[in-house]
Amino acid sequence: MDRRCVGGLLAGLFAVSSYAQAQVVADDACPKHAVDMAAYATCDGDKVATAHSFGLRHVMLAEGRVARDKQTSLGLYVDAVGAHLLKINAKDVFLVDVRSQLELVLAGQAPAVDIHVPYVEHTLYRNESGRGWTIAENDQFIEDLAQRLQQRGADIDALILVMCRSGERSARVVDRLAELGFLLAVNVIDGFEGDLGNDGRRSVNGWKNAGLEWTQDPQAIAGFVGLSTSN
Repeated sequence: MDRRCVGGLLAGLFAVSSYAQAQVVADDACPKHAVDMAAYATCDGDKVATAHSFGLRHVMLAEGRVARDKQTSLGLYVDAVGAHLLKINAKDVFLVDVRSQLELVLAGQAPAVDIHVPYVEHTLYRNESGRGWTIAENDQFIEDLAQRLQQRGADIDALILVMCRSGERSARVVDRLAELGFLLAVNVIDGFEGDLGNDGRRSVNGWKNAGLEWTQDPQAIAGFVGLSTSN
């Protein structure tokens, strides 16, 4: 996706931070868009539809609405519904899931995801005191992610949506992508499962709670992460 076109898409359509507007600038090569319109044109004439039922608040979020531990150096944010809208309507958009393989198995996976690279890995254990999990960092994470992006044809002008469980790990990933020159890396701030509600459950927001497509089918998940289901 041409950076000027993305500039029209992000800076013209959505409320983004001042830093993002400085980095992603629309010019005369792209159509100008009014914030209250329901459909927008990119440079190649495709339509990027944002349904009235969702509203623009679901597409690009101002930094003031984002919790500090989910903020990034680039200041580009969407929620899960906004990520879905961008995936189905815009070109050169890549949805990256950085949750562990265990999270995919236990919580499910979104078929819309293009790339899965775990930022950390969780391993279940059980002993006389109960059960839990250990956490191990993926030392090759950024190298693996950069390689996968290259394999999918994503250059530094691609729009990269990063999703974890609830938006904190993905913020750190966005910062690392920015260091590599990916200045259109966007944090999906509510992630796949969403934030905790007052009842201690992740029932507030996120991909699953928004009613977007997801699966817990073992075969689908195994194929997605390259696991074997023969055991």
